[in-house]
Amino acid sequence: MAKILQDIFISGSDEIVQGFAINSWHVSQSVDALTGVDAYDITISGSLDVIGPVTITGSVFLDPNSTDPALATDNLLFINLATGEVTIGGKLTTITGSFLTTASVSNNTITFTKGNGSQFSLVVNNVNNAVSASYAFTSSYGELTQTLVSNQNVGGISSGDTFAASSSIEALLRDLLISYIEPVISSLVIKLGGSSISTATRDVGNPFTCNTASFSATVDSPNGNFPISASITASGADIGTQQIYLSNTTSGTNNFGLGSTLTINRASSAGSVSFTVNTKSQTTVDTQSTNTSFSFLYRNYLAASSTVIIDNSTAQTVVSSGTVDSILTTSKSWTATCDANNANLSNYTYIIYPAAYGDLSNVIQNGSLPVLTAFTKTGDFTVANTYGSSTSFRVYQSNQPGAFASGVTLTIS
Repeated sequence: MAKILQDIFISGSDEIVQGFAINSWHVSQSVDALTGVDAYDITISGSLDVIGPVTITGSVFLDPNSTDPALATDNLLFINLATGEVTIGGKLTTITGSFLTTASVSNNTITFTKGNGSQFSLVVNNVNNAVSASYAFTSSYGELTQTLVSNQNVGGISSGDTFAASSSIEALLRDLLISYIEPVISSLVIKLGGSSISTATRDVGNPFTCNTASFSATVDSPNGNFPISASITASGADIGTQQIYLSNTTSGTNNFGLGSTLTINRASSAGSVSFTVNTKSQTTVDTQSTNTSFSFLYRNYLAASSTVIIDNSTAQTVVSSGTVDSILTTSKSWTATCDANNANLSNYTYIIYPAAYGDLSNVIQNGSLPVLTAFTKTGDFTVANTYGSSTSFRVYQSNQPGAFASGVTLTIS
């Protein structure tokens, strides 16, 4: 039990009054009480001003014997932020009436409970199997109760589009608000194992082998589905058209085997070999494709030789041993550069190219001087290229040997 501060210890001999001696315990009781050395009950009459923080351990009680009417019932404490005064007032009451406290859902009916205990219900029409209030409007649980046919173009929906009974409202909203974007495939690369086959133009008769097709794919929107049913078609090669099924599924990066190693060539004619990958959308009937191609061509030649071309044999000799410059191109137009062999007084300069390109119309020396008249067309001759593939070549021979110095450019057209 806590002590109390006292001023009479022994009546008549040990009191804190005028005329008696002051003893140490008269003062120490106050020190013990205020420093917490011993437990004392202290009663203060009047006001108490405290500067600095106050820490209270235990409970704080208002006087239970007070006659103040504010303490007659449970009340709130208020703090005046301007003065710091704490007062009692403002009875705590329970809110009732239209205040909503709870809600529950059963199928398409939402039941609300008011603060006074009364209830009312809200029925959401044309919704089946809604398991919560939000599902009735936003989730796949919301379904159409009858078939809906659009009579106008709205968002991603066209007039005449049909939405069957039991289809989700979410699907309808997606079609309405989001236009469908089909998946895309791209970047087709033909490989042999892990090595890519270059698409640079090749000589006729220069084959390559391959066994893998690689391509990229993106998903459709808004469904996020990659395309399916990937297949590849190779056409234009000597082996004929090849159609190969690759896979039913695709991903962002795809590497599919071709089933075997294919040899791709055009051994006897110029042209192109094309590879095309096709896929299908999972959502619509749309198809996607990506392709790559390989060109096979005969060369244009600039030659220098002492041999005079009069037949196929001499033409072959000049191409095989006298070529100074050459190019794989699709026309007779190109720029050739002479070397020391063209300046040799024993050598004629020859312009040789596939006869299918037609006659020359001009030859310009060093970008400015027309020199077509310095050449004479000698005819068309059958010549084989480095890979043994033959075709008819047209030949123009310079009128004079040693006609062009090393480094001279001839722009041929």
